[in-house]
Amino acid sequence: MGVATVVLVTEPFERVARSSAIARGLSKLPIIVFPAEFDDLDAARIRVIIDDRLAEIESALLRARV
Repeated sequence: MGVATVVLVTEPFERVARSSAIARGLSKLPIIVFPAEFDDLDAARIRVIIDDRLAEIESALLRARV
């Protein structure tokens, strides 16, 4: 049994993340995509986005454990 994993990427890297996962036989690897400008946001805005997506991240981690 491995470690539950979820990949977090910004939009410009989604295609690479999905292709890399498939190439490694991990087609069901959970990948959560954030807006392209995520890296340019201030900490307060990042916290809001993460808080809004936290349930999705938690759910993906729980599914990955099975």
